Amino acid sequence: MDRRLLPIAVLLVVLLPATSALAKKKKKSEEPPPPPSVGWVEVGNGISCYNPPDYSKLAEIDRRQARQATHEAVKGVLRGERGMEMDFGEEFLDEFDIAFLGRPEKIEAFSRTNWENCNQVARGQMSLSDYKYFLSKAPKDAMKGECTNPLMYELHDYLGIQNDWQVRRHVCKEDQVLIESTQKSKYTVNDTGKDAKWINLAGDPDVPQAGEGFPCPECPLGALLIRFEDEETGEVQVRAMGGSYEFKAPANGYISFAINDTTYFDNRFYEANGLKDYLSIDIYPPVREGAGK
Repeated sequence: MDRRLLPIAVLLVVLLPATSALAKKKKKSEEPPPPPSVGWVEVGNGISCYNPPDYSKLAEIDRRQARQATHEAVKGVLRGERGMEMDFGEEFLDEFDIAFLGRPEKIEAFSRTNWENCNQVARGQMSLSDYKYFLSKAPKDAMKGECTNPLMYELHDYLGIQNDWQVRRHVCKEDQVLIESTQKSKYTVNDTGKDAKWINLAGDPDVPQAGEGFPCPECPLGALLIRFEDEETGEVQVRAMGGSYEFKAPANGYISFAINDTTYFDNRFYEANGLKDYLSIDIYPPVREGAGK
């Protein structure tokens, strides 16, 4: 063997174990850190966040207990007990209880997102105001799509013609509500004394389209209107109602009533022999499943 090759061979022998050790060390350093423990975890900057369990791996009774524990933990955050200044009052805490105690399964997804957002606040990746906004929406998000204020009883009221939208009532999606008003009553939308023009809830037949700027431009001037407000999107729909109207709610929201006018101060009901006309608003709720049993 050529003696000149011996140093190279020895060098290779020496380097091989070192290279193998380096590879093992590198492999070991690439292993992910262990997951954080369930419960309160100190995440930095004096902030603790609540790490929820993997609910899907729990037995049913343990899952219920875990939901309850998570519920109470988040309320601790809302009270500002874990290193973040919070200004949620008792009224909001009651809303939180109503939303999540009545829908305990909703706390699971919420708590996982809350854990992530809390960590982002601790790392400076989310502002405290954005985190507060997320928490403030939690009750409404939990009840999203539900109708929590159904129309259950008949409602009888009177419409003032010197004001805009009135008699505001909540309705649930798909509810078919019967609404009636006084067809024989007369009023004017331009009080000029003896020369006043008297119309009824159908509106002025000589002005079949009130025009731009009116609550319902394509409806007759002075006609009785019904407005629907979608409680989720804020979208508004307005139409003439007539004396009897069967309204089907396209979503959860509110109905209200007014006459098609822009200047309400000069409106007046017809009056004769000491008797003044009026517009009633009679709302009859839908017949719900199980009613009358």
